[in-house]
Amino acid sequence: SSGINAEYGVGGEWACPDTPHMAERSAVDVVTRYLGISDTPTECRIRMLEKCIPHYTLGHADRVRHMFSLIKEQQLRLSLVGASYCGAGVPDCIANAIDHTEPLHMIMNERYFGGDPPEEEEGGMDAMFKA
Repeated sequence: SSGINAEYGVGGEWACPDTPHMAERSAVDVVTRYLGISDTPTECRIRMLEKCIPHYTLGHADRVRHMFSLIKEQQLRLSLVGASYCGAGVPDCIANAIDHTEPLHMIMNERYFGGDPPEEEEGGMDAMFKA
């Protein structure tokens, strides 16, 4: 027998349906709208994960701004990265880490290599990302 096994995840306080029936209806609507499949599901399992996406507490943005300004004012050699500071999602964490490490990379190149990065061995990190 043929069929499709699909997982549909939605989260956040505004996106989370109130009941399993509402979640099923939402999932079926998405499959119909985006995949063009209008058949009635033969089976639908719903798991409500209410605390799967972290939410910052009230005042979080102000506290983070204050921490970053103290780090800058005190000229601390410190970077704050990760879900606790500038975005709870994985893409936010990656972008934040890149933003904080690129200037450090430039400083290290200047200090240890006179501004020019060292020659990489053939097949180094850059080769991994080139297709």
